[in-house]
Amino acid sequence: RTLDAHRCPTVVTLQSALLQSSVGTDNLTASILRQAARVVAVSGAAARNIAKFADKTLAEIDIVAPGIPADEFAPSQADVSPGQIPTIAFIGRLVSEKGADVAIEAVAQLSGAACLQCIGDGVERDRLQGLVRERRLGSFVRFAGQVDDTERRRLLSESFVVVVPSLHEELFGMVAVEGALSGLPVIASAIGGLQEIVEHGRTGFLFPAGNAGALARHLRTLIADPAASRRMGTAGRAKALLHYTI
Repeated sequence: RTLDAHRCPTVVTLQSALLQSSVGTDNLTASILRQAARVVAVSGAAARNIAKFADKTLAEIDIVAPGIPADEFAPSQADVSPGQIPTIAFIGRLVSEKGADVAIEAVAQLSGAACLQCIGDGVERDRLQGLVRERRLGSFVRFAGQVDDTERRRLLSESFVVVVPSLHEELFGMVAVEGALSGLPVIASAIGGLQEIVEHGRTGFLFPAGNAGALARHLRTLIADPAASRRMGTAGRAKALLHYTI
């Protein structure tokens, strides 16, 4: 049996969503979860996912969010002043499920009102750069590539909002928390654990996954109202400091 090699209680934590196709009665993951003394989830969304696919009740699952070193993130000093083109930050792997193309399309709909900084790299980079050329957005979309922690924090400090346009169920949303700790409003897809981090209308906005038009509308709102943007960033940082630090 899976966990009989020792007598110690076993605690299991999962970092990615379980799918119906990956969990069955004879599946190793399901077996480990059934035999575990405790199961730890990174969010309420993760707990519900585990309960649904691994024959666990929510009472058997503890929720412990990942701890983030808050002292490494200072509130952004960037502001949207008249005549300035603000910068939107996207941070993540350039793969289809992260939705960078949704952010690019939203910027296209803003007609020059904002720039997008794509921080990260991945197999979709060539396709995304082709999309930027096709949409004639070369002056408004920049690809920073893979950067170290110091450079990432610097780029965040120069941004006025973080977008997390994921197309798959994010169990937590580390980028959303880093954006909040940087004192920035966060606009995220209304899926998975992102809905627990972002409070719609208070710390940022949630929008239907894949809906570039809705993302663009929320961006316009923040561009037009810098004071509201600052309030949301302040509220988001306070929430992150309360719930998501080490």
